[in-house]
Amino acid sequence: LHTDATGLQLDQCGNLYVSNNLNQTILKYSLSDMQKPVIIAGTGQAGGTSTQLHNPQGITFDIDFNLYVSDYGYIHHVFLWEFSGSNSQSDTPVGRIPS
Repeated sequence: LHTDATGLQLDQCGNLYVSNNLNQTILKYSLSDMQKPVIIAGTGQAGGTSTQLHNPQGITFDIDFNLYVSDYGYIHHVFLWEFSGSNSQSDTPVGRIPS
């Protein structure tokens, strides 16, 4: 995997999600092809907008398969990505991380 992985989470299908803090992304590794991860969150550029991550850390899913990402960069937020099938529908800051 990545030496810069700061969070790991499995979904109910056994796919692995990795919080990649140096590349500002959340990656999904499918069981069918562990060599080709898919970027499911972040743009690869550090930023403070709702579509960009800066130093993503912990990740977790809730019971409805929504993904929560703690981002310690510019804006110290917890982001929520709601999924429909395999595609991310929206990303929303849902909380603030104390500095």
